[in-house]
Amino acid sequence: MMFGQRSSTRPAVQLFTEDEVKAPLSGKAARAAAKASRAASKAAKPASARSRKATASPAPATADGPTPTTTRASAAALAVADDDNLLVATSQVSRFHEATLETELRDVILEGVTVSMAGRELVSDARLVLRTGRRYVLCGMNGTGKSCLLRSIASLRMTGFPANVRVVMVDQHAADSVGTDGTPYSVLLAADTVYNQLKADVTALEHALLDDGTPAAAVAAAYAIWVRRATERLVEARRIADHRSGARGAVARTDLIAAENQLDALVDAVASLDPSAAGDVKLPTVADAHQLLEECYEHLEQYNDDEREARAKSILSGLGFTDQTMHQTLASLSGGWRMRAGLARALFLDSHDITVFDEPTNNLCLPSKLWLQEYIQTLSQTVVVISHDRDFIEAVGEELIWLKDKQLTYFDGTLSAYEAASREMRTNLERQALNIEKNRARLQAQITRNVRIAKATGNDKALNQAASKAKRIDRLGMEKTLDGKKFKVSNRAGYFFDVRPAVQLEVPDPRVVFKFPTPAARRSTGGPGGAMLMQLDNVSVKFRGAAAPALAGVTLSLAPRSRIALVGRNGQGKTVCASVIAGTLPVSSGTVTTAPGVRVGFMAQHLLDDVPESATPAALVAEWQRAAGIPATDPHAHLGAFGLGSLGHVPVAQLSGGQRAKLTLARACVANPHVIVCDEGTNHQDMASIVALTRAIRNFEGAVVIVSHDVWFVQRVIEGGAIGDEDVGGGEDGEDAAEAEVQRVNREYEAKRLDGTHQLLYVSQGRVERVEAMAEVVQRLRRERIGSEGAKEKKGKKAPARG
Repeated sequence: MMFGQRSSTRPAVQLFTEDEVKAPLSGKAARAAAKASRAASKAAKPASARSRKATASPAPATADGPTPTTTRASAAALAVADDDNLLVATSQVSRFHEATLETELRDVILEGVTVSMAGRELVSDARLVLRTGRRYVLCGMNGTGKSCLLRSIASLRMTGFPANVRVVMVDQHAADSVGTDGTPYSVLLAADTVYNQLKADVTALEHALLDDGTPAAAVAAAYAIWVRRATERLVEARRIADHRSGARGAVARTDLIAAENQLDALVDAVASLDPSAAGDVKLPTVADAHQLLEECYEHLEQYNDDEREARAKSILSGLGFTDQTMHQTLASLSGGWRMRAGLARALFLDSHDITVFDEPTNNLCLPSKLWLQEYIQTLSQTVVVISHDRDFIEAVGEELIWLKDKQLTYFDGTLSAYEAASREMRTNLERQALNIEKNRARLQAQITRNVRIAKATGNDKALNQAASKAKRIDRLGMEKTLDGKKFKVSNRAGYFFDVRPAVQLEVPDPRVVFKFPTPAARRSTGGPGGAMLMQLDNVSVKFRGAAAPALAGVTLSLAPRSRIALVGRNGQGKTVCASVIAGTLPVSSGTVTTAPGVRVGFMAQHLLDDVPESATPAALVAEWQRAAGIPATDPHAHLGAFGLGSLGHVPVAQLSGGQRAKLTLARACVANPHVIVCDEGTNHQDMASIVALTRAIRNFEGAVVIVSHDVWFVQRVIEGGAIGDEDVGGGEDGEDAAEAEVQRVNREYEAKRLDGTHQLLYVSQGRVERVEAMAEVVQRLRRERIGSEGAKEKKGKKAPARG
């Protein structure tokens, strides 16, 4: 039913009674309350939270409770935390910009994008382009503003962002979005608010028309729906009027006044219990209630309850939930599992245009990560991902967006293709710069010789030659553009002081370096086993009340330069094994033999959960040194070895996830250990930090045990390979030398895998099995998933394919 239609006749029955429907606050009353609230807020003291709460303007309500004002406003209120009130995002717009228009085009093209947080500019005058159906990966170092940029889009705070483009974001704190009430399965089904609202409307109308059967009940139910829709229209009209000016603004304000009058008329009619108070606005009748019910039925026909439920279970199963855990209460699940529930919630909502993922792989095990990267490739909407997992980026990304120096640059291709193109471009620019300097030196030498000859002989021709060569020096510059085409002076627009631009070499990002300390000196026992640091013999761990052991019959040894990687699904015993090696978990059977004087450092995956949020890193390092019984050293120097030298006096509460991970690593190395255990050491770290961690592990003289789901990280620690651009080299000679070095490392690591110094251990149901390469692990996990899906299909439980 369209609002604003005139009714030729009045209803023949009394429409409303005080007991049947509660009138919402009218538009006039809401504006008056808002005005009084602003006046009271100015008079009240800012420190008085009670007075601020008392003067807040009430929200419109319906018979069923509060009515959401608008999807955009509620998204902005719910998608960001209180700290995000400091987030400001703008783009270049005019009074005719598309932020107030709904067009068929779903591409997002914004010029002059600027994003700042707490007064600090993160993005400046950049161009944002998001094409329909493309999969983008937003890359850049931690702290450059990637998350702030995506939050400004998802929370609808960016001025000029198209109004009809719907955005769903899964941020790093998605666990908070699902709360602790309900189960993962119920949260997914409740996430589709459009479907749930349709079901609620059908329930209310069926109750009024079929169960109650009175005309007043039917009219009251229709009235509640009309008021909710009128409120949504009013908020949208107000938003449009705020963004338009001139003639279009006058039309928008006229529409706003009409929307206000429509809502006021509906509200006044029920407030006065007088249908005539509605004036020219048509009020609902019993026939309108029947028509609304038919409309709801038509919309619900587009949904299939069985498909919705099967799809919800399929998504949860892909992310690692079992039939039991998907029906457990969220309060009983860990933060990592609630994070997965938040991720599943976003994947379940497929009626939006852009899906944004902020480091979705942080709390995912390898099987879930493999499932997610395959699932994302099936999505039809635009996808933007922030991730530092190189294998995940390689599989998911069709186009890269690099945020560097407050600018956005685009590359159509994968991460490996981008790195190869960047190396080639850098090589070409360095070659151009070298040739320019050679030509400059040659021409300058000729000028000097010609001037000397002219002075000695008085030859004017030599002076003319010197002047000609001086002009040639002025014309030195780039011979080719960045895309490899021949440079043309006519392509430059404007006024310049040079004929050709100078070669601008890209300033590389600051290199991140981690320095593991040299293991403390200890007395060797001598003999054949003297170099052994730790030995596990038939070790088993069984928790009280558990039916099966968490770890069963594990035997392994650690020597200097040993590298052990524990991989597999979550909950199979990897962290249990790491905790046994670290000495934080006792064994139920078997023996753990540690050589005299051996120290073990443990980087736990739960970052600093036992540390006060008000403590500073410098104070914590001093405390950890005292607890370890080692001589006190400068805590800032120790923090500087892990990139935290300037954050020594910053409270832990203000550290980012990546900085907390670095502080946890610094804690593991505070006692100069002989064995370092890293449980999920790459979580929250950017690519530069992961490279630094990999390089530090390679250079460490002691033993290292890692638990990780990062394929690239495990491969570089156990199997070898290049770990950075400097390992690949620049120029033909540099590339040949770097390739020779990589081949040497690969041969060395292959020999170490053969003699057991490097071991890749697959952990499943508490048992450890040695495998040769990560590629074998990935293939095994995929086969297991395919087999599990096939078994479900045979039982009739396989989810239907996506439409």
